[in-house]
Amino acid sequence: MPTRTLTDTWLDVHAAAAYAGVPFTVIAAALADHELPALTPDPDRPATSNVALVPIGTPLLAGPGAIVATMLFVQRAHGPGGYGAIALGIALVLLSVWLILRFSGLIVRVLRPAGIEVLTRIAGLLLAAIAVQLIADAVAAFIHAY
Repeated sequence: MPTRTLTDTWLDVHAAAAYAGVPFTVIAAALADHELPALTPDPDRPATSNVALVPIGTPLLAGPGAIVATMLFVQRAHGPGGYGAIALGIALVLLSVWLILRFSGLIVRVLRPAGIEVLTRIAGLLLAAIAVQLIADAVAAFIHAY
């Protein structure tokens, strides 16, 4: 059986980009409005679930947005240098995530709740911009194609 690539199938990369932009928009709105669970537990509210069971960062690190971004970068890469740059970028992201998670206790103590709230809102705005760009690129590609 011959090997099939994404461009050989019915799935369009721009459709996947639009699909990735929708959850980004929802998460960005929650971050910007600060609707995510509080960082410090409320003693008057009973604990209903363990936050560690469903990490919020997982969809952002290995979800549809990250996968589509990687697919788009690979599609635009030219030669071994381009692929090497993508591999280096992935390795740097992995190292950054590891360092942040490894020293998260120290980061929380240094930033304090007010600093974390500010960073959360900034991350929400950046994520909203990425989501809008993904969806806009997909709509433009659909208009151009059809």
